Amino acid sequence: MAGEAADVVADFHAAQWEDVTQAFHDATDALTLGQIVHVPEFNQFESMSALELMDPKMDSGMLAPGQVMLTVEERLTKGLIPLHFASAADLLATLDRLEQCEAAWRNGQPMAQSLLTCLYYHPCVSSELLLAPLDTTAVSVTDTLDCIFKAYLAMALKSITVQRYAIHRADIYEEEDFSPLNSDLALGDAITDDTVIYWLDLAEKRLDALLYKGKGKKKSMAVEGLHVDPSVALDFATLFQSRLHFRRSFYIALTTLGTAESPDLEAAATALDEAHTVLQRMATERLEVAEECFHGSYVGFDNHVSRLLASTMPPREAKLECAADSYAQTTKVCRHLMLACTPPATIQSMDDLKAFLTHLSSLRPNILVRSYAVLFLYIDKKMYGKYNFMDWLADSMVMNGVPSVLLSTQEGIGFSTRCIEAVYESLKCHLHNRPRQRHRLELLFDEWAQLQVDAASIDDKFVTEMGIPKASYPRYFTSWALEQTSALMIHYLTLGFELDIYALSEYSTIYWYLDYLLGSRIQNLTNAWSFVEKLKSFTTSERAKTTPLPAPAAPPKSKKKGTKKSKSTVSNGTLTAAAATPEDERAVYLKEKYAWNLALLESHRGLTRALFQYVIGLGLDGLLPPDATVYGSPSIRFHHRFKPFARLQFPAPLSYADLVHNCDFSQYKVRSSPGCGTFVTL
Repeated sequence: MAGEAADVVADFHAAQWEDVTQAFHDATDALTLGQIVHVPEFNQFESMSALELMDPKMDSGMLAPGQVMLTVEERLTKGLIPLHFASAADLLATLDRLEQCEAAWRNGQPMAQSLLTCLYYHPCVSSELLLAPLDTTAVSVTDTLDCIFKAYLAMALKSITVQRYAIHRADIYEEEDFSPLNSDLALGDAITDDTVIYWLDLAEKRLDALLYKGKGKKKSMAVEGLHVDPSVALDFATLFQSRLHFRRSFYIALTTLGTAESPDLEAAATALDEAHTVLQRMATERLEVAEECFHGSYVGFDNHVSRLLASTMPPREAKLECAADSYAQTTKVCRHLMLACTPPATIQSMDDLKAFLTHLSSLRPNILVRSYAVLFLYIDKKMYGKYNFMDWLADSMVMNGVPSVLLSTQEGIGFSTRCIEAVYESLKCHLHNRPRQRHRLELLFDEWAQLQVDAASIDDKFVTEMGIPKASYPRYFTSWALEQTSALMIHYLTLGFELDIYALSEYSTIYWYLDYLLGSRIQNLTNAWSFVEKLKSFTTSERAKTTPLPAPAAPPKSKKKGTKKSKSTVSNGTLTAAAATPEDERAVYLKEKYAWNLALLESHRGLTRALFQYVIGLGLDGLLPPDATVYGSPSIRFHHRFKPFARLQFPAPLSYADLVHNCDFSQYKVRSSPGCGTFVTL
């Protein structure tokens, strides 16, 4: 080795060095932004790996040089992992720590730095614990605590397994949401439902005996108390029972949902409601039990185990929330998941479902909730297992003025088929991570741009063949595509406010564009409603022409028979009115829906205009100075901000010249900000 080192030093001194400064200067003129100079054999991954070596911040082996890290199997063989509990306080702290790790994992922490820091979650240890025989006649404190821990561990492992499969199947997670990594292990695959039921039954019997004993009941098992103080022992039994009750309800809900292929949503919602109720009681348990119950220390955890499981990760410890915050997060997960399982009964159309998903997304649900909501969108070829997607899609088109005749043509059927994926992805977009929704919408705009072209082609062909006079505004399929696209565009712009993307100087521009989009939707819905009314009146008149007149009634022979005939006629009239009731209800529903949507859009537009005028007034008074752009200009910023809209045909994209023309307030003096109330409508 010494000889090799000497040769390296000699080669270093004998090397001929050249100045490459000028070559780099010449290269900078030819390179574009983001390009780098490297040799042909350069590999970025190997370069980053080389930077990690010998760096304590990046190389996990440098944290404790000379220290040997034992694997979990080696620790288990040498008896370094405690498999039994002697203190109820330590077991309580361990159960709470398990919940902290699971909550951190659901919130995006890598499994190697959250769940797998618990040595009991590793397959070799969990199998050793759960598959070992138990002496059911033993009644010591250690035996009781072991039963409780094994029951909780079995249900936690199975719950984690179901959650992982559901999240993987939904396939909407991002790196910030859910990181599978290469350190994933088959945590609960070897544990059967029979094993879970076996340990849960034993634990519940032990706890029931302890509670009966603490309350002075005569009939109970001879089980040793969990503490020398009977009142503290009763508190421990109550705490353990509440945690097992929560874990059991949560486990039942997840197993009922499974991977959402054929879930029982009502049963899952009932189980989630029970889990939510238990968690709410647990939020105040510190005020009701002895304080010494929470003075234990958790066992069986190693925060440095990630050095063995994921050596390429920075050797840092995951920051876990406290137990109270972790249970609060789990409570929110149960509440949101219960909402996702039970959509309102008032949902009757695609727009109602979209409003429900928008509301669910605004609650910022966990990745688990969003994944199940995605899976619920398509159960047994139906949305939520009971709503027909194609029927709702056709109803949505008809409600926006698409004639049923056009919808039943070959071109109409083909267009509806092509719209399935775009509409489904538009619904699914609401269930992505909020920062990722803008990126998903940008991709969707490309699909909708092509659908708009197809819709315009089909509409032109239909108008030409039917001899219908052409109109200056979109109709039929184009009108429906415009409604869907403008709603996505408005959602895209409002997400920018929510994510704090825009600079203060851009607010007036965004409000101006929002006002234009809202105006386009209002005009489009107004035209669609007028066409729906015309189509309804035309259908009614045609039906009246084709319906034969009723035969004249025979004259009554007697007063008594005449009375019967009159009653029969009244009864027949009642039946006719009852038969026409569904159509009347449908007409009333459409009228109320259009009126409601137009009222909401008008209110939204009025608020947007008010905010626009307010921002303009602040700018005129000098309270909102414009940002000084260093590497660009307002026109370049405008182009980049609304670049995703440029590919769409309807509504027509606006340009920076339109903004300058419609927002020129230079004629007003600096101190005359009320003049900004004069807003030019496009």
